[in-house]
Amino acid sequence: MKRVLIPYFSAGNGHLMFARALAHHLETLRPDWEIRLFDAGTELPDHGMHRLFVQHWKTILAMPGFIKDTIFALEPLQGGISHTITLKVIEQSVPDAARFLLEWQPDLICATHWGCSHLFGQARQLAGIALAAAPLWYVYTEFGRAYTLINCQADRYFTISERAASDLT
Repeated sequence: MKRVLIPYFSAGNGHLMFARALAHHLETLRPDWEIRLFDAGTELPDHGMHRLFVQHWKTILAMPGFIKDTIFALEPLQGGISHTITLKVIEQSVPDAARFLLEWQPDLICATHWGCSHLFGQARQLAGIALAAAPLWYVYTEFGRAYTLINCQADRYFTISERAASDLT
């Protein structure tokens, strides 16, 4: 039986909804495969991940539209501060993610958030898991385009719309 890990961050509902849709599609095509949705923000024991993705991002995303839009608009002017903070938190969680990969042993990792792709790319390397044993795919779903496509250590990149694909060129 094949095992597919679909990591996401529960900062908002978008990545979770897409992860669920992807899981549903795979379960329909391959009912004999084991599909595992994994919220890296809450299921890894690192408290920094929980604070960043459950508390910080949920607070920002719950703000009124104009405030939230202003925060995202200022992000490039601030030198990508939230991107930098996210990478630092991810770095601290890599050992826990590597242990999870060694225990669960997925045949495929299919992330719906650039941070999860980056996290599990680093974890896979730390755990010594060969690329062929557990390929890492990233599905770029930024409909709001808060971020352009980020190189996040995925082996393959997929987009779900022409608009998102324009970031690949």
